[in-house]
Amino acid sequence: MREYQTQVKEFMTLIGQECPVKPSIPSDKDLILRCRVTLEETLEYIHASGVSLSLQIDDIEIDIKDLSSLKFQKTHDTNIVEVADAIADLGYINYGNANSFGLD
Repeated sequence: MREYQTQVKEFMTLIGQECPVKPSIPSDKDLILRCRVTLEETLEYIHASGVSLSLQIDDIEIDIKDLSSLKFQKTHDTNIVEVADAIADLGYINYGNANSFGLD
């Protein structure tokens, strides 16, 4: 396990998040948490890059797995400091995702 992932695992354990010692599927609660924080940091990266993301809905529920329904458009200046922060956060989040599945 890489040093960064070990540090993330120590933090996760400290705050009460599960980190199994062998590959397994996290609880629904943990899966939802991991998905939420991954999306949150991804959206932070998108915004920091100066790109807007919109979803067009015509009174229909759209499955977000279908990326063809998403529209990416450059709408504002890129903030390199926020981009760097988002990239670091995503790395941290992904180590946590691996830990939550017992993948190290």
